[in-house]
Formats: sequence, C-alpha cells, structure tokens
Amino acid sequence: MRRLVFAAWPPVLVFGAMGYLRFRSVHNQTFDLAFYARMAYGLSRGDLYDPIMGAHVLGLHASPVLVPLGFLGMLFGTVPVLLLAQTLSAGLAAQALAELGMRRLGPWGALAGLVFALHPNVSHVLSYEFHPSTLALAPLVWCLAAVDQRDARKLGWATLAVLACREDLAAVTALTGALAWWLWRPAASLDGHHGQRVALAVALGSLLYLVLWVGVIIPRFAPVGGSVDQHFGHLGGSLVSAVLALFAQPTEVLSHLGQPEKASFLPRVLAPLLLLPLLSPARLLPAAPVLAMLLLSRFPTTSELRTHYLTPALPAVSWAGIHGLARLDAWWGADGERRRAWARRAVGATSVVAYVLGGCGPGALPCRVGSYVDDDATHAARQVLASIPEGASVQAPDALLPHLAERRALHRAAPPERQVDFAVFDVSHRARYVGQGTLLRTAEEPVVRAFMAREDRGVRLYAPPYVLLERGRDPRSGLGPFLDEASGPVARREQDLTACLAVTHGTRLPTGDGVRLHLVAHEPCPSDLALRVGEALPLRRVTLLFEGALSPAVLRAGDRVTTDVTHLSVAPSGTPERASAPSLHVGALRSSGARPEPHDPVAVTVPIVPR
Repeated sequence: MRRLVFAAWPPVLVFGAMGYLRFRSVHNQTFDLAFYARMAYGLSRGDLYDPIMGAHVLGLHASPVLVPLGFLGMLFGTVPVLLLAQTLSAGLAAQALAELGMRRLGPWGALAGLVFALHPNVSHVLSYEFHPSTLALAPLVWCLAAVDQRDARKLGWATLAVLACREDLAAVTALTGALAWWLWRPAASLDGHHGQRVALAVALGSLLYLVLWVGVIIPRFAPVGGSVDQHFGHLGGSLVSAVLALFAQPTEVLSHLGQPEKASFLPRVLAPLLLLPLLSPARLLPAAPVLAMLLLSRFPTTSELRTHYLTPALPAVSWAGIHGLARLDAWWGADGERRRAWARRAVGATSVVAYVLGGCGPGALPCRVGSYVDDDATHAARQVLASIPEGASVQAPDALLPHLAERRALHRAAPPERQVDFAVFDVSHRARYVGQGTLLRTAEEPVVRAFMAREDRGVRLYAPPYVLLERGRDPRSGLGPFLDEASGPVARREQDLTACLAVTHGTRLPTGDGVRLHLVAHEPCPSDLALRVGEALPLRRVTLLFEGALSPAVLRAGDRVTTDVTHLSVAPSGTPERASAPSLHVGALRSSGARPEPHDPVAVTVPIVPR
C-alpha cells in the first residue's frame, strides 16, 4: 500500500512531458512561458529590465526562485529547466497530499495525491505553459502538512519557499498562518505558546510582505496598462478597490457574480472532489484569496478550470477534501465501513470522469493532440527561428517567444513597433480566409501589409504561417522567384487591370491545380492591392499577389513578374472545337473590396496558353 503514495507521479510526468512537447513543437499560445523564461535569464545575469513588458522586474512580480533556475538554465536551457521544475513541484505536491491522505484516511487515502493530479486544472497547467504559482505547489502542501502535524519549524521554512515563488501568494500563507494559530490554540505539544507565536509571525510577516510588494514596490515600477486593470477595471482598477467594492458597490458585485460562468465556478472547482471540501470549510481558508480573486476578476480565462490562476488554490482544496472525507468517516462510525468504501470509490470515479471531461492528457476529451506534435506550422517556425541570428533583437508572436527568450532584446509582435533587427508576423489568418475578400479587411492583414511595404526592411523568409522581416534588407530582394524569365521576348497583348499593373496571359501550374498569371508593372502598386479571379462572372475568389510573400509596393515600372493562383481548376471554354483555348477572368481590388479606380475594368479575359 505504501506504493500508492507514488501513484500520482506517472500522470504528472506525462503532463509535464506534454508541456515540453508543446514547447518543442512551437505551439505555445500565450506569452507566460517566454515572459518568465526571459525573467529567469535576465535575473541570473543581473539584468533587471524585462523587454517583453518594457518594465523593471520589480514592477512585475517577485519570484526569487527564478534566479537559481536561471543559473541552471545556463547549462541545460532556461525553458526546459522551468518546465521540469514545475513538473517536479506538482509531483512532490501530489506525493505530500498522498501522505496526508494516508495519515487521515488509512492506506487507501494515499490516492488523494492521484485525485489531485487528475484535477482538470493540474493537467492543463502542466501540459500548457509555465507559471511560478505552479512552482509553489509543493511548498504550499508542505505548509498545510505542517499545520496538520503542528510543526512550527516546517511551517516557517515552507512559507519562505512559497514566497520565493510569487509575492501575491503571501495572501495564501497569511491565512495559512492564521489558521494554524487558530487550530494550535491547545499548545501543549508545541512547547507552550511557541507554535502559536510562529504561526502568528507567519501570518503577520506574510501580510507585511504582501503590502510591501503589492502596495509599494510594484506600483512604483509597474508598466502602464498592467494586468491589474484588466482584472479589476470594473471595480476601480486595483485589488484594494475590488475588495472595497464588496461594501461600496454590492449591487454591481452581485451582478458580476451572478453571471453563469461565475456562479458555476466554485461548484466546477469542487466537483472533482465530490464537494467534500465543503465539509471542512475552515481548511478552505488558505484558498480563499485565490478563489475570491478569480470570482471578482473580469479577465476571460479566470472563469475556466484550465486557468493557471486557480492552481495555488488546489492544495488547500485537496487538503479540505481529505478532512471532509475524514469527517464523514467519523460520522459513520465503526458501522460505516461499507459506506466509507463506496465514498472512496465515488471520489476516485468522479476524479477520473472530471479528468476525461475537462482535463488535458491521454484520454481527456478537450485535449487536442495537434498541440503537441510537429506539423507544417512547426516546420515553418523552425525555419524562421533558424534564420534569426543569435543575439539579434526580435519582435515575434507568442508561440516563438519561448525559443527566443535567451537574448537581451525581445518583444511581442507588433504593434507597437520596436526598433529591432528582425520582426516576425503571424499570417495564419491568410489560411483562415483564403480566397475570401474578408481577408483584406481583417484586423491582422493591414498591419502585416503595412510592414511588408516599408522601404527600411525586406522579407527575409516567408514560411506561412510566419513572415520574417529584416531591418536594412532591400525590399526588392525577394522579387527574384517571381520574375517572369520564361516569357522571353515573345510579345503578348497587355491588358491593364489598373494603373500600376497589367496582365498578359496565364499558364497552367506544373501541378495542374492552378494557374500562373504573367504580369507587367507600370509603377509601384498600392500595398493592399489584390486580384479577383474566376472562370465566370461575378468573380468570387480573391488572391494575394505573390501569394502574400511580397508586397505589391516593391514593384517598379517594367517589372515582368508572375503570381500563382492555386487550387483553381480552369476548364476549357467555348465549344468543343475551342476546347484547347481556355481562359480566366481577372480583376483588381483593394481592401475596400472595390476596384482601385472607378474606370478600371471589373475583369479582363486572360488566355491560358501552353507552357
């Protein structure tokens, strides 16, 4: 039975491995991993400025544990070290909960660690990103174990370990100390009142530390538009105003809490433990700050079980669940052995069902396998990363940032623009709206086109869903693959699509699934120029010039170029006698969806000639 203490390690290690696979396959979707990896990298080298947020690290979060992890990162890579440390902390937390469960509930109580590991939140945070709050899982459980064991020294050291992970967890340790002070009132086993004094020191010291950081240091160094306003802007824009709103704006707070996602949040958190923590409400006290923040916050993900904001509350929730089940055992007495057995089976079955329905890992329904394996986007990302010199300053999408974290100048993708050597843009929207005029009017496309049309930078690599721009590169350097060398001296009639561009003819692509249009430039074209093509009017298919790899603004008078229209079948037109002379209708448009000029033709008929 002792081996049940380690039952949670296999799933925890699987979830942690998934987190690494997500990083390796370049599928991270938020900037948390990159943010803390860059912070660990900078702190270990004495660099206190965080370029991602554009602020001093004292204005962000206090996580001293990142310093030694940053030093280890020099040997093994910062991101792998962070992900491994997070996984080990979760495993140690599950093991400590298993030991708590065994002490309170007997041998089968050791499965409490497995129930914790299968909570939907744990599988998501380990397989998704990184956060210092997850590093605090093990010391948080050690704090709670110290309360159960009446071990004042262990409580003190575990509290310091928690505070080393994240400053706002001081709210959790303050209430843990207060709870210990209350539970330890009969202090005979603690050398008089020594244990209570330690518990009180933990509570007051944690509170002082929290006030110092949250009330003094962070506001002084915090960047403009920080996360606090995103969470509590509807209640005054600060944590203090959100707490005061409970008394000053009760109607607004109740309206906020009455939203379905907020009203159902606590039941969803407690459901994997069959609501047993409610039978020991006092031991839920350490989770209260985290749960209250999540309920009051308006940030979208704070109502979801997968959010990393919830993770620091789970040790206390699991601890309360163990004591809740122990209370049931006491109520049932010596004659309730059968009910106790059914209760344990019910908790185990519920945790498995909760994992399957809401977790992330093998057998979990919400988990998308594609987020953890290599695909076309992975190969494109690796091409982009390989094209960026070591040490160069970069702006990049969130998915690429963790792979670029070990450099001094690193920023999230524009806007706003930073003075960097390389800028990477995510152009995945082009695949979502391929062939549609909506593409030209998306929020992303005008930004990408404006940067690609700049004269001070050029396209270093176009590998959808990414485009890499290099400062100082000739914007026309990427024109080579699109020059119409095959046209030679053969004269063909030019048909003007608009003032800057004419079309001469088309040829079938070697693959047979599209057409190559042969164009002649009269002058630089507008950056938002696109083509509309089709076999018949009205023209419904919209295509970007050069398939989006180059801006039309780089064209100059006399350029003879080609652009491919893929996934388009051109059937022979006319009668069977003319079946060898197919054609295609082509027109020009801009982001408004209209012709560039009112007098431009709606479409011209372009002959498709043999190659």
